[in-house]
Amino acid sequence: MKFRYLLIAAALLAPFLLRDYTLNNELKYISIAEEALRDGTWFSFYNHGEAYADKPPLYLWIVMLSKLLFGSYQMWFIALASVLPVAGILAVMGRWVREEIPSFDTKAADVMLATTGMFLGSALVLRMDMLMCMFIVLAIYTFWRLYRGTARKCHHWLLPVWIFLATFTKGPVGFMMPVLVIAVFLAVKGEIRTFGRYMGLRQWALLIGLCAAWWALVYVEGGAEYINNLLFHQTIGRGIDSFHHKRPWWYYIAHIPQSFAPWVFLLVGVLGVGAWRKMVRTDLERLFMVAIVATFVMLSLFSSKLDIYLVPIYPFVVYLAMLWLPQFEGKRWAKWAAGFAPAVFVLLLPAAVVADVCDLIPIEYESLAWGYVALAALFVASCVALWQLWRGQMQRSIVWCGGGLLAMIVLATPAIPQFNPQLGVGDLAAEATEVAQAEGIEHYAFYRFRSGQNMDIYLNQPCEPIYDVEQLDSLDCLPHRSVLFIGWKEPQRDSLFAEWLKGREQTVVGNRSFTIVGKRKLRIKLREEVKPLRLQIDSTKLKTIN
Repeated sequence: MKFRYLLIAAALLAPFLLRDYTLNNELKYISIAEEALRDGTWFSFYNHGEAYADKPPLYLWIVMLSKLLFGSYQMWFIALASVLPVAGILAVMGRWVREEIPSFDTKAADVMLATTGMFLGSALVLRMDMLMCMFIVLAIYTFWRLYRGTARKCHHWLLPVWIFLATFTKGPVGFMMPVLVIAVFLAVKGEIRTFGRYMGLRQWALLIGLCAAWWALVYVEGGAEYINNLLFHQTIGRGIDSFHHKRPWWYYIAHIPQSFAPWVFLLVGVLGVGAWRKMVRTDLERLFMVAIVATFVMLSLFSSKLDIYLVPIYPFVVYLAMLWLPQFEGKRWAKWAAGFAPAVFVLLLPAAVVADVCDLIPIEYESLAWGYVALAALFVASCVALWQLWRGQMQRSIVWCGGGLLAMIVLATPAIPQFNPQLGVGDLAAEATEVAQAEGIEHYAFYRFRSGQNMDIYLNQPCEPIYDVEQLDSLDCLPHRSVLFIGWKEPQRDSLFAEWLKGREQTVVGNRSFTIVGKRKLRIKLREEVKPLRLQIDSTKLKTIN
């Protein structure tokens, strides 16, 4: 196996072996899967009794499979649903381009795609976006083979299957993107009337049949209200007037720099100049450009937007840019654009030393030894990348720079556990459980931080949400004590809560804390009983002295 693939696999998989689940999404998926297994549901899902029709079942099935196979939720196993799709995307894109251009070397394209901001980020979290991206790439590649006449008979049936699996992974975008790309490409070619050759009656019948079977099973399990939530509230509602992640139409344009870092100047420069010079000459380049532009416009028109939603266009952005890059390697602006990433990476090691010496690192840590080793590897690789760029070897420079970034991730992995208290709530829950068992406490609650109820996975019992100070007073007056979890920002944002919390002992773990509340009335009653007794004793002593 080629070394770059081993390095990419190690960089993507290693962090999952030592890190905690994030609270907002990853732990929520675990909690939903646990509830589904407990209730015996496979097509309708709930999060603490509330319908969760946001996502189709395929990814949640993978999460549930982990529990069924191993008896617990193994992060490394669930992570395969992110890591293996990356391998699939690289394999398909590389084969696709080499079929048209046998001399094309995919090393730089593979490494660039694997290290491009949001693409790398989505592979390092437990989400379904990368899996959907793989199915979309497979669908468009299958269409391409049908279009070029190199397909086998099975590809006529695989096209609707890939589209269904993309939809079954994350919803409408998995259906809309491949169908839109196919239609726009054929329209640009003046061949829109041939659309039925690729998505004819039999293909539509298979696709609709698969969707109908899925929706029927959802209806049987969840009823009319759930199916209405799935088909209308979560699709039309999010697309037209979103109740989650509502953003302006220019959101993705404004976020291009961070989403495509560290290669943003090179990618935007090559594609921008290439489009300006009308360099789209082959059908392959035309299809890639259509996939980029049509999807970007479609997602910009939707009301709901997140940077990660744009992940399906990344393979087409990177591979189209790398197809055109040889024509710009001699240009000064291209050299400056390619040199931006290694130049910045070279500065990270001295910047980390200065921050450490001056105590400017904002979070607590035990040791930065592995961090320095990782940054040293990135420093060396980036220096080699700059040297290769100076020699005129731009693609080798990209490989060295991207490889250094991947090596940094692998080498920094042993340092991850010390940052888990900031990343997740596993350590917080373990500390609170230990205190609760020692004190005989059986009730848990949290005050106004997102997804706190999903801590039940660690606590093995419900965690009650508390929304205001009145509820806190009620909790404090209960005859039994409770563990109350607190987000570190809440006392800063809520002055009433800060006043309520004043004087209470807190145990801080990472960026959250917990305190013990309850039995307030009993404490007040005891104080009232003890106070007169103290006065009587004092009075007796005074009389004796006299």
